[in-house]
Amino acid sequence: MAPTGPASARNRKWHTVEYVNRYDNDPILHECLKRLGEARRSQTLIEMNGSLKTEAATVLNYIDGLGVGIEQGLYVEPIARDHLRPIVIHTVRTYLQDERVAKGLGVDREHYRAAIRLMESWSSEQLTYNDQVGWLSRKRLR
Repeated sequence: MAPTGPASARNRKWHTVEYVNRYDNDPILHECLKRLGEARRSQTLIEMNGSLKTEAATVLNYIDGLGVGIEQGLYVEPIARDHLRPIVIHTVRTYLQDERVAKGLGVDREHYRAAIRLMESWSSEQLTYNDQVGWLSRKRLR
């Protein structure tokens, strides 16, 4: 269980912001995303025979780590969701949803259960305008 209190809540927010900012600022993650994107655009993910396993594992570990951190109360989900929702949904669907793609990349979908749960949770929400409050709010689709 995560610590509680004002200082702890503030620290959780900062740790969440630091974690989500890694997506844009980490050069290793960036290079992995670039290589995976090239393979995706050339439609060769299934034929990769594990040659992009390190790249896929790096990106998926990042998202899985976010999911684990949220589940354990280490990160603030609304902050992470606002920053990464479309990225998480797209990445998990692209590289894990189709078993042939995951196999071609050399990754085991079972190793990324927190990432899959996060994608499923965030996929079941849509942004809606709230007339009473005047800004976008989240509503479950189910």
